[in-house]
Amino acid sequence: MTASWMSRIAVAVLLVSACRADADVDAPMRRAIEAACDELIDQYAIARDRFDAESYAAVFADDGVLVLPDATYRGRAAIAARLRQGAGKTRSQHFMSSREIRVIDSRKATGLVYAMIFIEALPPAVSADQALTTDGPLAIGAYHDEYRLTERGWKIARREFRTNFVWENP
Repeated sequence: MTASWMSRIAVAVLLVSACRADADVDAPMRRAIEAACDELIDQYAIARDRFDAESYAAVFADDGVLVLPDATYRGRAAIAARLRQGAGKTRSQHFMSSREIRVIDSRKATGLVYAMIFIEALPPAVSADQALTTDGPLAIGAYHDEYRLTERGWKIARREFRTNFVWENP
């Protein structure tokens, strides 16, 4: 082999190494990032179901985006306002189940989270601990997430819910 050919191989090896998305992430860091993203997933569902608009918006980056089947919300203020609109009118329950977090590098990750979502209108004079009747889940689908490390820690940069199943009333 000529020196030129060997230098091309060396450059190719370096490029492949540099292109490896998780080259700067060791196993402990990967687990820490995955745990931080898992916590965001759970905080999102709990804050959403409690209609806690500030906690709900706080899981997002300042410029975070929430894409739902009916609209797209950009920024924490818009995300919080969206939740306030339904407060006192509905009760919801988000069941977040199977999830996959993929660490891209020390500052970015993606995720896929399966969800079953129930949302029911609140009848007049219903107590907070009274069970509601439902015809089934509003939707079953998956959240497609992008996470980013910010000054305030890991946050959701973009979350899109894609419906896979809708409940057909009997």
